[in-house]
Amino acid sequence: MFDLVVVEHITIMAWLLFCSDGNGIITAAASAHKRTAERREPSTRWTHTVCAKREQMKDEIERLEQVYGGVGVDLSAQIERYHRGLNAFVARYGPGEVTAFRAPGRVNLIGEHTDYHHGYVLPVALDRDILLFARRRADARVRLANVEPEFGDRAFTISTSIPMQPVGDWANYIQGAAQLLEQECGPGLRGMDVLVDGAPPLGVPRGAGLSSSSALTVAAAVALAELNGLPLEGAELAERCSRAEWYVGTRGGVMDHFASLLSRRDHALLLDCRPGPDGYAHGHVPLPPGHAVMVVDSGVRHRNTGPHYNRRVAEGRIGIHLLRARYAGITRRSPLCCGK
Repeated sequence: MFDLVVVEHITIMAWLLFCSDGNGIITAAASAHKRTAERREPSTRWTHTVCAKREQMKDEIERLEQVYGGVGVDLSAQIERYHRGLNAFVARYGPGEVTAFRAPGRVNLIGEHTDYHHGYVLPVALDRDILLFARRRADARVRLANVEPEFGDRAFTISTSIPMQPVGDWANYIQGAAQLLEQECGPGLRGMDVLVDGAPPLGVPRGAGLSSSSALTVAAAVALAELNGLPLEGAELAERCSRAEWYVGTRGGVMDHFASLLSRRDHALLLDCRPGPDGYAHGHVPLPPGHAVMVVDSGVRHRNTGPHYNRRVAEGRIGIHLLRARYAGITRRSPLCCGK
């Protein structure tokens, strides 16, 4: 069972920049982009540098509070998690600047299996996320490591046609993001060295319907976009991430990626999944104060890369085709979403 805490402006374009002096001292400069659905605010960058020792981390704690909770929230486990990841990255790839990206999972309140049928969904973002520590390379090579030993090391070269790993392999979610961005924003994207941390208890639970795989795709896409200076963000980036995940063989919709990139603290994201001339209509619906959303683990596990997911997509489309004989406008946009 998990408490659900929606991250403020979860445009996962919020990150922490860290570097090592080679002597085991980690220093940090925090940076964050905050955006809303209604307007885009200029990015805010903090350039101070401090020793990353617990007693000297007041500024860093304040920045983590912006992501994981307000005053009074115990961030000791998150602080330990970030520094454990940074130390592991430096131990593997050597000293230098490291950027930590994060992408939260989500739970959907209303609208199951409707996002890929142009319906409405109402997801909220979780306080469980995928961390991706990355450093830009001078070539197109991507080297992948994971803090969980069952996910072995991988490597590939960014191109417009990246050979797949075996079906279900964790690297495919990163390869899909790299391939699509090279196709649509290349040529010449630079690669990166990567360490991923999605381990329990703070990572997105896997196989639980909370979008851990989509969170990995989003984190990889944001990392590649940022490290290559690509002007991608918000809804545009979320839409590309949804198509990037088709690389693994599933024909999913846009909900998971929009929830990871556009959610807001204490709000659900109302999303019309039928694209219009101006993209996808969406807005933020306040959650009732004094209430908590609980996500309960049923113990049932699933794999999106199996045949059942795509079968359900096909069955839904057949059903829509049959209903159109009587309801011709069944998938047309309506003025109900977000007051539009």
